[in-house]
Amino acid sequence: MGEIVDFGDAKVFTGTQETPIDLIANGQAMVQAKAGYHTAVRVQKARDLDSVVASVKKEAEYAADNFYYRWPVKDGDKSKYVEGGTIGCALSIARNWTNCVITMEVDDHPGFWIFTPSFVDLETGFTVTRSFKKTKPKKAPGRYDPDRWEDVAFQKGQSQAIRNVIFNGVPQWLRNEAVAAAKEASLKHINRTGIVESRNKALAFLAGYGITDDRVKAVIGKPLNDFTTDDIQTLRNLAQQIQNRDTAPDDAFPPIEVPVQPLTEQQAVPAKGKNTTPKAGTKKQTEPPAAPQETAAPASSTDAEDDRFWTKPQADSVKQGESFGVSRAQIREKLGKDIGDAEPAEIDKAVSLIVDGGKE
Repeated sequence: MGEIVDFGDAKVFTGTQETPIDLIANGQAMVQAKAGYHTAVRVQKARDLDSVVASVKKEAEYAADNFYYRWPVKDGDKSKYVEGGTIGCALSIARNWTNCVITMEVDDHPGFWIFTPSFVDLETGFTVTRSFKKTKPKKAPGRYDPDRWEDVAFQKGQSQAIRNVIFNGVPQWLRNEAVAAAKEASLKHINRTGIVESRNKALAFLAGYGITDDRVKAVIGKPLNDFTTDDIQTLRNLAQQIQNRDTAPDDAFPPIEVPVQPLTEQQAVPAKGKNTTPKAGTKKQTEPPAAPQETAAPASSTDAEDDRFWTKPQADSVKQGESFGVSRAQIREKLGKDIGDAEPAEIDKAVSLIVDGGKE
């Protein structure tokens, strides 16, 4: 049996539900996006722009190289930099901007994803939506699990999409202020430590990923002793990107290819008058085929272990780990022994544990 409820003076709605057109006609702010319709709402604490700027700049001072990326590129005979804010910088701005939300839709296609995040300012009703296409990896390198490798690519694409939509949703000058404050903090750290010591620390860190001094000089474009404060800042920032796994060591500092020297005419053509045809009844003397050489990752001046004695499978496992931002020192520490004494499967497992935060 049903219960009779007395609603007292409650008014019963007998009209029609307001449409978006009705809301706009009544002076409401509204934006249509894939995330839906959003109107300005009353918030408990209104945004204080001065407080937003101060908080973002304070975080930038602590974050320094984590707040921006810098890539040196050649422009003729000169070098210039491509710079921008990182996902960490974007999330800091969104967090301190307050009264905003970020939504995300993902469309899965054969060979790629389409990420469509929306940035919604709850105070003003302003909404911006940006789509980002991320290509799926064709295959996993080495012996890494294809599903896990695809998940890494998915997470990276999602972060890039979120960063882009935040930077399009907040004032550009605020992003510039954050990057400028982070760069200034990085330069102050270098000046406190000194150019030489800062350079040596960065080189030692990069050596842990198998990056030689020659590769560093090739990217910066000058001898080590000629590095300026600006060059050290670039070096530290690239090292930070490697540590954060935003880029691979070989992408930041490409390996140097040794050109093959062509044979000279004297080497290619036998000496005139010299008969190289073997006499009848004799066998032509040939050199025995050279045994295949095991290759390994470049030796590091700071590594206690000599990687020249590694087998190729061991070296390949280490190189794959370095592509994830895992250093040789971290691998040895996780193994509890020298890399040369470990099986490739043990190295792969150690790298996997490091990447996953040590979880079995």
